[in-house]
Amino acid sequence: MVPSGFWTQEKITNSTKAWNNIKANETHLTEILPAEHKPTDVYSVADNQTHLTTEECEKKLRNFLFDFQDLFQGTCGRYNGELAALELIPGSKPFYGKPFSIPKVYKQLTKDEIR
Repeated sequence: MVPSGFWTQEKITNSTKAWNNIKANETHLTEILPAEHKPTDVYSVADNQTHLTTEECEKKLRNFLFDFQDLFQGTCGRYNGELAALELIPGSKPFYGKPFSIPKVYKQLTKDEIR
């Protein structure tokens, strides 16, 4: 909480202007693009991290990413882990909502992504 009298008319005006500038500079996605599944080199990803300070941290990241290298092949995979189970709240009722349709513009793109 701020003390009483903290928000002067000038502070309110400046904050509003700053907020409006942020909103005006936001860009919104206007098109759905097809997914690009490409392999990723885990070593180059680790080497390009500029926020790591020591070589030991870089080495740890490189080793960690290498352990999960199969996730970076750029292909769709299959989950081979344990079966997942959802526990429902006793007495809860199922919810049904009307499905919404995909715009015709994105129908083929969606089919390709599912395939």
